[in-house]
Amino acid sequence: MKNSEEEKFRKLAETGLDFSRLDYFSLRNVIHDITGDDTLKFNSRSEMLIFVNFASGQQKNDNPKVGFDLHGVLTESPHVFKNVLAGMRYLGHEIHIISGPPENEIRQELLDLGYEQGKHYDIIFSMVDYLRNETDVVMTYSWNKKQDKISWWCDDELWWPIKGDYCRRENIDILFDDKNEYREHISEDTQFFKVPHNSGSVDKK
Repeated sequence: MKNSEEEKFRKLAETGLDFSRLDYFSLRNVIHDITGDDTLKFNSRSEMLIFVNFASGQQKNDNPKVGFDLHGVLTESPHVFKNVLAGMRYLGHEIHIISGPPENEIRQELLDLGYEQGKHYDIIFSMVDYLRNETDVVMTYSWNKKQDKISWWCDDELWWPIKGDYCRRENIDILFDDKNEYREHISEDTQFFKVPHNSGSVDKK
């Protein structure tokens, strides 16, 4: 029988282990022994380190507000990130989903992937909604070949700074994203983690 989520993360936080010194198989065994949950699946050692370092609360005091991109991040390894986000929220982190599409599209896609507001995240910030409702930026609604659908567009020089501006306004301590173009506009007060596609691993700023 699986332990409750609260019990899982409490046990992870109380181990006192230096997870970075453990190899893939040792990490897998520790996570299974502590959580009693054999449904947690990981594709790499990096994914396991993300889980234990954040879900165990080792960064709770330093990083209370954390931002996550949707496409290229939460869509890549939802089986891992759902556990990470639930653990971070339990330990007191405020989770912001910071993504491009309109909020209703973001919310529906999160739901389709199994992410629930109040369990995995707190706030959704839509870049498109912000530009359309809070600024005078002129946007176009046209066909996106990459996404194979119609979506909103604006000039790149107006688009790329938006996440950095939001992180400064909301005092976001960490941002997980897959685009270096956003990294260039992130202040030193926000720690940027680059998430490579199809890996779940991270590259620290």
